[in-house]
Amino acid sequence: MTTRHPDPDLAAVASPWGIRAGRARPDLCAAGSPERVLSRFVIEDKNGGLWIVEDIALASIPLKERQAEILSRLERAGLPVHPYLREQRGAWVSCENGRCRMLRPFVEGVPPERPGYALEAWRGRSMGAFLVSLQRAARSLPAVLRGPSFSLEAFIRDLLRRIRHHDPALRPDLHPVMQRLEERLFPVLESLPQTFCHGDFHPLNVIWLQDGVRSVIDWEFCGIKTEAFDTALLTGCIGMEHPQSLRGPFVPALLGEIRRERILSPGSLSVLFELVLAVRLLWLSEWLRGRDMEMVRLEVDYLDLLLAEESILREDWERPR
Repeated sequence: MTTRHPDPDLAAVASPWGIRAGRARPDLCAAGSPERVLSRFVIEDKNGGLWIVEDIALASIPLKERQAEILSRLERAGLPVHPYLREQRGAWVSCENGRCRMLRPFVEGVPPERPGYALEAWRGRSMGAFLVSLQRAARSLPAVLRGPSFSLEAFIRDLLRRIRHHDPALRPDLHPVMQRLEERLFPVLESLPQTFCHGDFHPLNVIWLQDGVRSVIDWEFCGIKTEAFDTALLTGCIGMEHPQSLRGPFVPALLGEIRRERILSPGSLSVLFELVLAVRLLWLSEWLRGRDMEMVRLEVDYLDLLLAEESILREDWERPR
């Protein structure tokens, strides 16, 4: 996303961080979800350094400060992330003249080609290696930053209550998925290990090098979740990019890296398919929230496809690599 900021006084924008602004760079894409900020734009300083300025809502400051502190600690623990910069008074957020802003380095990458990237094994291995590194780096996070545990089952049950009230026509379409979750996932979910997860881990939230991960962005949903949450989310997103990729080299390469490093318990791996179904319901919730009924229909069709291909996918994903 590239956003041209309406305020021409770049010196005032950058001064809280002690940066001498040179010019705006609307030609550069400021990576990140447009829904997480009010605006996002790139500036160049007098020394040629590049920075992303984010305008944020006042209500989002506690969440953004937590995110900034987490990224700072993960970066110090060796994870390939590029944290925000504290302003000169030591705060993560600068609020002046009714605007609250944050600043982080602009990191250039090599955008993946869609949908072909979903068939590239090296990307699966790279993202698997990142999850291994994240699990190790997150050990340095204090409990207050890790936050409370996210209950996937509670979220899904609440989603179903909302569907019964607002979109009852969807209930028959979701019955096969819910039956599978009730039988195979929910009875064991609370007993599975939990860990700190990114929460929105998919290839478009990665800034890529030619042969690996340079940085991972959009940490708004990070926190304690069932340990295979990121793996399940990523696997589901790969298939949504192109159904053929579900049996392509990306997912087996991802799972091969994860199994080799043993970061997931046998219990979590045994219900990975059901976790993919469950996490796709979070995406369904997002489409319903925005009333994007075309994506709702596509999501339902995708869930049907996953169930139809279950035996083939299980065999492919569980094969040693």
